[in-house]
Amino acid sequence: MLEVGAYCGYSSLRMAIARPGSRILTLEANPSTAVIARSVVSYAGLAHLIDVRVGHSEDVLPLLGTEGWGGQGASPGPPFDLVFFDQRGSRYVADLKTLESTGCLAPGAVVVCDNVLKPGAPALLWHVLRSGLYETQIMAVTEYAMPGVEDWMSMSVYRHPQGEQQQAPPPPLPASLRRLEWEADQMRNRNQTGGVDFEAWAQFAATMRSSLASSAGIAPEKPWAGG
Repeated sequence: MLEVGAYCGYSSLRMAIARPGSRILTLEANPSTAVIARSVVSYAGLAHLIDVRVGHSEDVLPLLGTEGWGGQGASPGPPFDLVFFDQRGSRYVADLKTLESTGCLAPGAVVVCDNVLKPGAPALLWHVLRSGLYETQIMAVTEYAMPGVEDWMSMSVYRHPQGEQQQAPPPPLPASLRRLEWEADQMRNRNQTGGVDFEAWAQFAATMRSSLASSAGIAPEKPWAGG
């Protein structure tokens, strides 16, 4: 399994508990939180299964197809059958395309992406819904520790191209979604510099939801129940 965005190691532990014996590679760009994650993993007695790697996804992921988990000179590990993205949403589609092109996704691999509504990942949603490479469901959830604020998670099953089969490129990202992608990144920057209150997050999520529906017909399988 691969996780991008370890933070303090909680989700890695949950995945390890859910699938005993599975190996997990988790990436974290922030060295300080990576140290915390490693400590949490060690305290749980799972350091032999969970490898917390420090680095940015754009630097580390391209190497996995040739160098594997063990670094330079090591044999490439098996392709990942589960991928969890929880990094900056503007990296989602580029990182996913890297995994596709380097053969790091097993046939039938499940790719789960968090925060695809708040602050949003329109380019990622367009790719998994329009490329023909995935069967995708979008689930509406209540944002963690933010009652009354909607978010979405996407779950996509990878259709590995067979043999010489060539996959037609997806339609280009519409200008309306490029604009939404930019707005999502601006909201991330705002949250990192000055913070965003619950009301502003809820309003932004509602605007993103209506814009995705009106501009690209993108919506969750079931409407958000609130909470």
